[in-house]
Amino acid sequence: MAQAAVDGRRCTVRFARVAGRLHLSVDGRSLILDNTLGRPAATDAAGSDGRVPAPMHGVLQAIDVNLGDTVATGDRLCTLEAMKMQHELRAPVDGRVTAIGAAPGDQVAADTLLFEIEPEES
Repeated sequence: MAQAAVDGRRCTVRFARVAGRLHLSVDGRSLILDNTLGRPAATDAAGSDGRVPAPMHGVLQAIDVNLGDTVATGDRLCTLEAMKMQHELRAPVDGRVTAIGAAPGDQVAADTLLFEIEPEES
């Protein structure tokens, strides 16, 4: 835990480094920071194939989409609770949800495939 000033007010920030990413929680809102410096451009678009794996071990709290739903890039797919923080997983591409690999309440391991999204044709 750390103390920080956000918009001029002090708050508690919880953080953890998991699989090369920095996970932050500030006042119940979570952020995942991924250092992309020094990576080739092709890896910056990781996930653009529509596959959404669990970024860490955790419990799937809620699923916000159904099989067959159309989603836009950035739409919330689910909420994963890990390290006493809630992490929102979002759609990496526009498309249709073709697979859901877990159910609310399931304990999932890192890299478990949670969603497959068939990318929309351009």
